[in-house]
Amino acid sequence: MPRVRADETPCAGTWPRTGQACRNPARTGRATCAAHDPDGDQRPAPPPDEARCQAANKESGERCRKRHDPGATVCGSHGGAASQVRAAAEVRILHAELHTLAANLVGHPVENPLEELGRVAGRLRAWTELLEDRVQNLLTARDNSGQADGNGEGIRYEARSGEQIRGEVQLYERSIVQFGNLLTAIARLDIDRRLTQIEQDKVDLIARAVDAAIREAGLSGEQVTAAKRSVARHLRSAG
Repeated sequence: MPRVRADETPCAGTWPRTGQACRNPARTGRATCAAHDPDGDQRPAPPPDEARCQAANKESGERCRKRHDPGATVCGSHGGAASQVRAAAEVRILHAELHTLAANLVGHPVENPLEELGRVAGRLRAWTELLEDRVQNLLTARDNSGQADGNGEGIRYEARSGEQIRGEVQLYERSIVQFGNLLTAIARLDIDRRLTQIEQDKVDLIARAVDAAIREAGLSGEQVTAAKRSVARHLRSAG
């Protein structure tokens, strides 16, 4: 269909790639549009190449002169507004932000890998429980009449490609698998026993150090008892 209004003059040019007549309106006082202007291309300059839409005009074959949508490779006219393209663009934007943040991170040595692994397991459990609550809310979502939907329809939605499972459910399933794998790894490492042994080794080391200090100080009798009580009191205070 022509793109010109009743008060406009159609462009007299044709597209070399297809041989079809141009459907754009002619510029004021001229017989052709900006793309077919004999005096040169009068259109605004396209954006920089890295910001330019990568799609091509199907009539002229020329690369699109519009700016691509944020996070996408094409403009809205060439599919940038599609839901799946927007979703992929959001992921790319998020990854770019995370890469920027990661570049400025300053790492610190892990002094106790076993304790650190336990903390990671705790955070993963908290994340799994959070997702579980979200999924539970979807399962008990109410319909338009205000009645609870016992069929769990809230965890699904309709898309162009058909019925889809909501992202919260997919994240929850993935988190359960990751948490289970981590617990299996911890069980194989026998971390609880190792941590207990480490703490016992610390206690033994402190006890030997106290005994050595008492001997070097030449304490005896009630002095030894008083010194040990003093050490125990300071340790409890530090703990």
